[in-house]
Amino acid sequence: MSRAPSVSYPVERGSAVTVLLATVWALAAALNLAWLQAAGSGDSAPWWGLGCLALATPGLLLYWRRVPAGELSWDGEQWLWTSSAYPAGVYLKRPQIVLDLQGVVIARTRNSAGAGWTLWLEARSNPTAWHGLRLALHGRPSVGALGTESGSPHP
Repeated sequence: MSRAPSVSYPVERGSAVTVLLATVWALAAALNLAWLQAAGSGDSAPWWGLGCLALATPGLLLYWRRVPAGELSWDGEQWLWTSSAYPAGVYLKRPQIVLDLQGVVIARTRNSAGAGWTLWLEARSNPTAWHGLRLALHGRPSVGALGTESGSPHP
């Protein structure tokens, strides 16, 4: 099996994550409002549901704001993350695909310090490099002489 080509790919807070989070919130709000209307006048349970939704909303917004944005690069041997927080770049462990919907890939990765990120990768960010990125993500890691996976940070 040949190696995946080198590729650099922009990672943005794209529409997929925005639509998913907004849909989940809107569905929860609609269900709670329907529950409130269907409940009897003395039933306080729907109000507790709306309270929980109100408490969860800031967490949802905080998650959305913290979705990583930067550039994910594969050089044929290792993964590198470059962003405003890491302008010189930081090596990453091999991303693990959580979900692949062809046009959107959700992957988890960690840097050498152990900080983990969920990356929301979308084809529309760079359609010409999308195929190469997916090849790199799905490619099998090569095993070096010491049995270490390619894609792990240099010691």
